[in-house]
Amino acid sequence: VDPNSMWKVQPVAASITPTNNGASWDLSTPPDPFVQMACPPSSAPVNSSTPSVTDSLTPTWGTGGCVTTAKALLAGPWVFQLWDYDTPDPDDSITTGLQVQFTEANFAAAPGAITLSANGGMASMTLQLQKQ
Repeated sequence: VDPNSMWKVQPVAASITPTNNGASWDLSTPPDPFVQMACPPSSAPVNSSTPSVTDSLTPTWGTGGCVTTAKALLAGPWVFQLWDYDTPDPDDSITTGLQVQFTEANFAAAPGAITLSANGGMASMTLQLQKQ
């Protein structure tokens, strides 16, 4: 992969557990998931967020990814956290802060899907790595 080529990391779908550790997410309605993320380099991360999806255990997104170089993505992890948007209350975390380290194989398979396994209230999440 050309180290100077630009790539977009885009969360495209997630599956959320039906309950928040046994409790309801939002007073008996599903959560309103969104992803906050930071693309490397760690010295000046590219911060971004997907829009929240209202009342969904299976949210999908087409916007809100972050763009950086292949060199930066190979040198440091993509950092993200999945949240339940709540207003006026503070947002509830669905996952802890997580990291994904991309490899050359991920770029070779692009724009294929990368599926992340369960963590906290996230049963799975799918990303796309897209050359810009």
